[in-house]
Amino acid sequence: VAGLQGQLKGVEDDINRFSSLEKSVTTQRRGLASLEDAQKKAQADWDAVSRLAAEVERAGATHQLAVQAAQTAASVIQRRNDSVSRAAKAEEAARNAAALHDAVSIELNTATEKLNALRTTRESAQTAASRCEAEEVVRQSDLKFRDDEFGLLLLEERLAHVRDADAEAATASAVVAATRITEKLRGAIREAELTFKTAQGILNAASPQLTITALKAVSVSVNGLPHALSAGEVRMVAVSESVTAKVADMAELRIQPGNSAETLRQDVKEAANNLAKACAKAGVATPEEAETAWAALQDAKRTVADRDRIAKQHLRDLSRETLAQLIATTSATVEAYPANRKSDLPLPSTADEARAWLAAAAITAAEAKRAFRDAEAALTPVAAHHAECGRDHAAKAALLQQANQDKAKEAERLENERLASSDETLNTALGVAETAVKSAEDSVKAAKDALGNRDPVSIKAVLDSSGPALRSAREQLDTQEQKLIELRTRLELLGDKGLAEALAEAERSAFEARDFWQRLQRRASAAKLLYETLRAEREAMRKAYVAPLREGIERLGRLVFGPTLRVEVNDSLQVVNRTVDGITVALDQLSTGAREQMGMLVRLAAASMVSKEGGVPLVLDDALGSTDEGRTQAMGTILRIASQDLQTIILTCSPERYVHVGASVSVAL
Repeated sequence: VAGLQGQLKGVEDDINRFSSLEKSVTTQRRGLASLEDAQKKAQADWDAVSRLAAEVERAGATHQLAVQAAQTAASVIQRRNDSVSRAAKAEEAARNAAALHDAVSIELNTATEKLNALRTTRESAQTAASRCEAEEVVRQSDLKFRDDEFGLLLLEERLAHVRDADAEAATASAVVAATRITEKLRGAIREAELTFKTAQGILNAASPQLTITALKAVSVSVNGLPHALSAGEVRMVAVSESVTAKVADMAELRIQPGNSAETLRQDVKEAANNLAKACAKAGVATPEEAETAWAALQDAKRTVADRDRIAKQHLRDLSRETLAQLIATTSATVEAYPANRKSDLPLPSTADEARAWLAAAAITAAEAKRAFRDAEAALTPVAAHHAECGRDHAAKAALLQQANQDKAKEAERLENERLASSDETLNTALGVAETAVKSAEDSVKAAKDALGNRDPVSIKAVLDSSGPALRSAREQLDTQEQKLIELRTRLELLGDKGLAEALAEAERSAFEARDFWQRLQRRASAAKLLYETLRAEREAMRKAYVAPLREGIERLGRLVFGPTLRVEVNDSLQVVNRTVDGITVALDQLSTGAREQMGMLVRLAAASMVSKEGGVPLVLDDALGSTDEGRTQAMGTILRIASQDLQTIILTCSPERYVHVGASVSVAL
């Protein structure tokens, strides 16, 4: 845009310079005529001075004729011959100038004919370029028509995706409305399940163990459930209630638990009832059904949420109504194009064919434009040559005019001399000179006085300076006329380039680019807001882990440190201090064994938190080395309870330390 504005400004400046230069040329022409008149006047004054000087000379000659009549007469006659010679030379110069003028006139006529021919060629090339450009515009419209057809298909697909997502979201919304389980009910069920399993684990830990070791492959039935044991296989059964074990058909064992386990069985029963009530509130029968219903609810909510994502992905910055209206508008445009198309050119059947025809039309238009530029380029030097011929013709015309003026002046001077003194008079004066000495002396004095009054030095200076001034003025006029021709040629060339239309197109392109930039800025701002929001939500989610982790540590730790255990967990999920019986102690001030037990509790609580989402194995390498015997039994119980929900692998060189864990599988390395 700035470049085209600069070109238009340059054209306006050239127009202003052209007007100013045209006025200057007119003024200089008037000044040149004034200088020519001044030179003529100076020449006339000098001729008058010359005549007075001649009178002095003649008077002197007359004065000397008395003694040198023959010499004086010969001198006068010689001057007369010089005048005749000058007149003849001036006439010859005029003939030569006329010949040069005629030759230049012929060359100017030839250049004019060539210039007119090239102008005709340029006009033909310009017509062809315009026709090719019109065809290119039609091909561009055809390509846009085919592209609009394809774009219409894409718009319809986008609307179909959005409508499918709306239908799925409606179904998912029905699922959400029909599901009774909530996050609070799910948490209550999981809490009741954990309480039940904890009570069951405590009951199992407090109950005696029935250990069955198969000395050879044998079938064993425990409480009616058959078990096939291979040789050397060990089966351990917690006796929390009456257990009946039948070994093949050879023996039947019955083991009754002690009375001390009755309270623990009541706790287990109460925990089971609480679990059943929590499941009933959520409309499910088991915790597994609760998790299934919760997963289905989350899937339905994600489906509802995906509706907005899919809508945003396919609608972008449009609404459903706007997209449908855009489809209708585009469809109407596509359907109306063949009927409104104003061209005899065939309509391409596909976008690829339209693109190929457009490329061919663009090549043809480019070649036509190139031919037009070549014609312009060929015209420029010919126009310059024509202008040079014009200047040369003007110079030769001025030279011819000057030669004719010189010829007339010499002829006039000779005629004046003869009128003043004919050849016969000169011959007669030769005889009279001797008797006119006194008269000649008076004439010499009078002539000298008259010559002194005319200031011949100033007149000669004016005459001498008028010639260079006249030549300088003519050179300046020629230079200004050349610049005037160049400006006129440049303005004629630039006038056909359509700078105003190109500027309007450039301003439109600049507006589109600015609009694209602004939309990109809005998208970038939205992306930044999304990023910052997600980062804040992730930070909030991380902080949300603090409370569940603390509760998990306290729930498991109460089996070791008692029911008054409280721990403080910071935002980095690190235990800061421990409180037991109202006494708070920083973690780094605890004993080595207490820190070891607290570290294992943190790992067990974290593993329990992720176990419902798939979890990871928990590996312990020779832990509890600094824990005393009393705490080791409690930690073993905690490991046994926690291992019911996650896979735990213990590596140790002291297996007796973990006897209270009740490992399912022991492998000696």
